[in-house]
Amino acid sequence: YLFIYIIFIFTYTPESKCIIMVTQPQEHLHGRFNQSITISCHFNTSCQKKNQNEVQWYVFRTDSYYQLDIKNQAMKYVLQGADLHINSLSHTDDGVYHCAVFDALSTGSGAQAIGNGTTLTVKGNEYNAGQIMLLTLVVLLSLYILIVLVFFICIK
Repeated sequence: YLFIYIIFIFTYTPESKCIIMVTQPQEHLHGRFNQSITISCHFNTSCQKKNQNEVQWYVFRTDSYYQLDIKNQAMKYVLQGADLHINSLSHTDDGVYHCAVFDALSTGSGAQAIGNGTTLTVKGNEYNAGQIMLLTLVVLLSLYILIVLVFFICIK
């Protein structure tokens, strides 16, 4: 009986019951050049020691993918709970960001999870052709109305 008990103790550990679920509620985000943005990450865990969870972020770009070095790039990236805050956006920040959570004390299946990803697109502060045309038309229309008003005032 002692042998069966020892096998049971070593095969049934709390870490086999550890399950983490990660969700990223925003599928797409649009940021502006030189501004900041926060990418949300939520997770639930059934792990016994909930404060042992670690959060990592990965970015996938058209030609590369890698883990973000949040500790050594503290001016660029800030971890707010599990959420990722990105400062000074540029076009090099375009990509799909994945939040990964794992339990540092568990190695069993389910003790690691990764979110579906949030696609970040950074737009410049420049005007597009449609906005320039609309602005030009508004200025010309205002000028035309002003000329007509001056003309009617001079005639009376």
